[in-house]
Amino acid sequence: MAAFHERPAFDEGPAWIRYADVIDDELAPVTSAMLGAAAPADGESVLDVAGVTAGVGLAAAERVGKRGHVVIGDRVPVLVAAAQERATRRSLTQVSTRILVLTDLDVPASEFDAVVCRFGLLTEPGSAAAAIDEMVRVLRPGGRLAVAVWGPRADNPWLGVVLDAFDAVSGSAPPRARDVFAFGSAGALESLLSVPAFAHSEVHDVDVVVHGLSFPSWWERTLALHGSIASALDALDETTRAAITAHVERRLGDYRAPGPAAFALPGIARVGTAHLR
Repeated sequence: MAAFHERPAFDEGPAWIRYADVIDDELAPVTSAMLGAAAPADGESVLDVAGVTAGVGLAAAERVGKRGHVVIGDRVPVLVAAAQERATRRSLTQVSTRILVLTDLDVPASEFDAVVCRFGLLTEPGSAAAAIDEMVRVLRPGGRLAVAVWGPRADNPWLGVVLDAFDAVSGSAPPRARDVFAFGSAGALESLLSVPAFAHSEVHDVDVVVHGLSFPSWWERTLALHGSIASALDALDETTRAAITAHVERRLGDYRAPGPAAFALPGIARVGTAHLR
């Protein structure tokens, strides 16, 4: 078996900006579930933290109206700038953006009526509990939290087939890529939300479909958005890279779809919601 040494992740920021609209369309069911639970209302304040494409925060801005306020924060400056640009294009003057670190939010306590975080907890799974504590800190009494993570790897072939290929050909998938499913096991997200500050919390699954117009376009997008996979692949010899790519392409054949999209890969996200006491 060939081995690889993971290099520093590629710069994913430009790719997330490039594919932002497509990602937000595919994740619309997750966004809808999160905002349905967080229920931002006219005139309220919302924090969207570590949301990358800022899709949840932009959708929340529509709900809070011009009397409300949405802060979109991420630790990557280029993503923060892109979020502001997207808000400006939509004339969402109630949106402001800031560079924010998930585990150390530079905002006052009890500042927001709702906090949303779509997949941001997966950037540093080991710090997820600290991130939840920070979200609790900035919520007002009675405030609402909505977070999303991915379900089990087996239920998410949109990325699972890639990790399977690495395991089969090179012996191990990139560790950072495996973190995408850090909270996929039964009870993992429920445990994370089991903190005394919450009067009530619940978790439910949301179906997602990731489309691909062709294998090359889908493969290009996957590598662009997942720098650890691209880095790991780049570090392998040419023969092993070709074998992994061929393995993935064969697996994608199981998900062919009629219509304009050649492939339709299913996925399951887990949306966790909680209400502060």
